[in-house]
Amino acid sequence: MIARRLLSMLAMVLLLAGCAKKAEPPEESENATQAADSTEREAYVESARARLAAFDARLDSLKSQVTTADRKARVILNAEIDQLGVERRKADIQLQQLQTSSAMTWEKFRQDLATALDTLDAKFDRARAHMHP
Repeated sequence: MIARRLLSMLAMVLLLAGCAKKAEPPEESENATQAADSTEREAYVESARARLAAFDARLDSLKSQVTTADRKARVILNAEIDQLGVERRKADIQLQQLQTSSAMTWEKFRQDLATALDTLDAKFDRARAHMHP
């Protein structure tokens, strides 16, 4: 009878110990997923920063070329450059929102920023086209 009781208690202890071990792998898996998500976010933010820096350099180049354009083109270009500055600031705000977003809203902010960056490129190309009509 005592042997049965000891075996029952031993079986319960082993069962409980086995349950505790089964709970650990999902936590490790969740941590690995969070680390991968964090790495992906950091890489995307760095990519967006690089793209914005490249845009800034292209915009500075365009600004320096405005003086060589004829009068009509200068007026158009200056207005478009001003608009590009507004769009650039919007993209910077979206980048900041992306950096502070939760895991649940990150994808939406990433898509918004991607759209803003594409819009910047398209508007820049339109503005640059006025340099050489």
